[in-house]
Amino acid sequence: MGISIKRITLFKSSALLVIFFAVDLFSWPLTSQWLPVLKNGINLQDPTGDASGSRDVVGNTTYPAAYIYNDGTYIYFRLRLNSSPEGSGGQGYLQPFGWGLLLDTNLNSANYEWMFMVDGISQTEVITMWQNTVQGNPGSPSDAPEILVYSMPLVNNFQISLADSNFSNNPDYFLDWRFPYSIFKQYTGLTDESPLRMFFGSSNSTNTLTADLVGASDLYTGFSDYVTPFGTRPTTGIIRFVADISGNGDVTQQCIGNTLYVRVDDADQNKNPVAIDSVQITLSVPGKDSEVLVLYETGANTGIFTGSIPLTYGNPVNNDGIFQAEVNSIITATYIDRIDASL
Repeated sequence: MGISIKRITLFKSSALLVIFFAVDLFSWPLTSQWLPVLKNGINLQDPTGDASGSRDVVGNTTYPAAYIYNDGTYIYFRLRLNSSPEGSGGQGYLQPFGWGLLLDTNLNSANYEWMFMVDGISQTEVITMWQNTVQGNPGSPSDAPEILVYSMPLVNNFQISLADSNFSNNPDYFLDWRFPYSIFKQYTGLTDESPLRMFFGSSNSTNTLTADLVGASDLYTGFSDYVTPFGTRPTTGIIRFVADISGNGDVTQQCIGNTLYVRVDDADQNKNPVAIDSVQITLSVPGKDSEVLVLYETGANTGIFTGSIPLTYGNPVNNDGIFQAEVNSIITATYIDRIDASL
């Protein structure tokens, strides 16, 4: 005898989201782990020659100007520069310039709320986090922030490497830096699912972007596409019952004694392109059994998640790893897409 299965996909709500992935927390991202920053759906670009030397951020559709990565311990940023930034700044690590980004976290293009700067100018070279409380010039990326909320040593938190491009017919370089993700969340109030936009640039200053404004000269047209703090673009999740653990087919009825298989498609939960990510769902029959089920990505870079649970008769015991049901029960599968809800 069978039971009917009801499919429900929920958005615009809140629930727990469990993420599992294994990364060497003290290593820099692999080339394949960096996620390019997009603007209008294509890689962030910036022309050659709109600033001098290592202040010249470069990029096109093939070679993105900026990247992001997050391993849960650090959030990492990368800029493509027209020449090496190594030099004779405050401690000799970098040339005496600044490189950084602005964050829009309030979904308003007229202002930015946070600035992260790599400071090669100060006597002790640092990476800083600034808060912009008053946007004196609406839409201006060069508007100076007011509050320095956190500063950390540059040493051990940056790297310079040869890039895979040759703008101006000379080798380009990557400047990478990282920032503690817990501190990032503490001050910004963001979560893993919060949407944000970025504006990158370089500077002759320690706390303004003035030399090369990447992609545009104003915030209105210059902010990147929305991403999460893990660098993934918000997408709408879809949940359904399927025929097997690979996620094939659609199922609307199932027999007690068989196995329930569930699939979620949600590309923004593919947070680590070289590891298996996971999402969490709930299976329930009102007033009866309720089970939290973790679905695992079907491959390291698919954004498709599947899981299974035995379906049996019996008295329901919530979250015992078995779904107990009666004939003609209607099972609801619920997936909460918190990133979609934030937008």
